[in-house]
Amino acid sequence: MQKITHTLDNAIDLNEHSIVLDIETSGLSKNRDSIILIGVLYKKYNQIIIEQYYAEKFSDEIYLLEAAVELLNSFKKIITYNGDSFDLAFLNEKINFYGLKNLDIESFDLYKLIKNNRNVLGFKKMTQTYIESFLNFQRPFGDISGKGVIEIYKSYLKHKEGMQKILDHNFYDLLGLLNCLKVEDLIFKARTIKSHCGNFYYENFKVEKNLLSIRGKNLSSKNIYIENPVYNLIIDENSFNIDVFLQDGLYDESRVCKFVFRDNFLGLTDKSNIKFPQKLCLISLVGKNFEENILQICKIILENLC
Repeated sequence: MQKITHTLDNAIDLNEHSIVLDIETSGLSKNRDSIILIGVLYKKYNQIIIEQYYAEKFSDEIYLLEAAVELLNSFKKIITYNGDSFDLAFLNEKINFYGLKNLDIESFDLYKLIKNNRNVLGFKKMTQTYIESFLNFQRPFGDISGKGVIEIYKSYLKHKEGMQKILDHNFYDLLGLLNCLKVEDLIFKARTIKSHCGNFYYENFKVEKNLLSIRGKNLSSKNIYIENPVYNLIIDENSFNIDVFLQDGLYDESRVCKFVFRDNFLGLTDKSNIKFPQKLCLISLVGKNFEENILQICKIILENLC
């Protein structure tokens, strides 16, 4: 086993109790394949530390795990991208296999947060590299793919060449994930609605029969009650509730859709990317809800209060 350490100036705020994790493996099977590299990133003395533990041979796997688990358990929160399904699942499988001490640390999977806010953010893809590009984080030309890691490591075991490409890929996975944490600010900004009456925070919605219910927090507005043929609005001390009355009809011979008239909501555009009459805005099609349109309606109602 070998360990490599990098020290970088801290350009992004990271809680000193949190550690970023990314692993590289010889394949996708937790039972048949091995962990070949464990990379971590954390903040210490206002600097970013990146540590990489890599296996010179498959039998080094246990030593990688021993070193990494001890370090990880010294933190309170572990940050991954899709780690609950892959990185941590792989680690825990190997920890159990070798009978090592279990991980005792809170997990924060950024993938899950982004997935739950994908429509609010308008993201077209969910890959880490897509999020990085959206946030203007550029990897160097020639960075290998995750699939490339597997083939290069096979060659490394035979010829002891190429490991640096895997290390570089892991390095930029960690650094890219650190930069992806900026998305939390984007989510807050996308869900925050400002009006002359005060500020609000959009939380969730529900479509049931011909009613669209939108819920959120009242951050600073006075209490307000509005009732009209298009929607009902209740704003109390801590929350807001909007009930929008929907129309329904057949989109084609078999599919039912729900919609609103755009003229009832000044400036409303249809972001569903589905062919639909220009005067209407699609809310639901066969149970698929279009949250970008729903958030628009919420903003139009609240921004035009008072």
